[in-house]
Amino acid sequence: MGQKKESKSRRKIVSTAKTLFSNNGFRKMTVENICQKAGVSKMTFYRYFQNRTQLVQLIVELIFEENRLKYRELMDAQLPFTIKMYRWTTMRVEGALSISSKLAEDIKNSEILSLQAVLQKETEKEEAMILEDIKAAQKQNQIRKNLRPELVLYLQYQMVEMTHKSLIDNVFTNKTQAIIDITDFFFYGILQK
Repeated sequence: MGQKKESKSRRKIVSTAKTLFSNNGFRKMTVENICQKAGVSKMTFYRYFQNRTQLVQLIVELIFEENRLKYRELMDAQLPFTIKMYRWTTMRVEGALSISSKLAEDIKNSEILSLQAVLQKETEKEEAMILEDIKAAQKQNQIRKNLRPELVLYLQYQMVEMTHKSLIDNVFTNKTQAIIDITDFFFYGILQK
């Protein structure tokens, strides 16, 4: 019973921290904040984690792993590659397949090199998987062979960034419509569909 309770406490800490870090970044979140929101003591926290940095690292790894599973599920679906790519791009822009911008920004601006390293490592694993799928689709003539896979990845990241810009907020009253229009523009350009 004690082991089950410990696992439950650890899960509460991780779940609570994931939400807090995603919404607020990690810099403003103290161990005390996390423990209070999770309903556990600091002693319980330190039973599972050496410090907040170790928890942040775990959260980043978990988020990327969840995202890879969602991505793989989508790519393994029996759909044309163009539809998979459209859905993948839409999911990325909506934030369903990405680490929160607040958490990523805190890590990038942090002086904690281990956090920057884990973010870099997880990003590289994600990019390698995506590039592999794009290249496989090219070999199967599902997308243009003369298109550089790295460009697709780069432009997709830029689309995600566009949805966070104030210019987009001034042009669109509805973020969902902005996502649809940006994704459509990426896939179809300015020509008729």
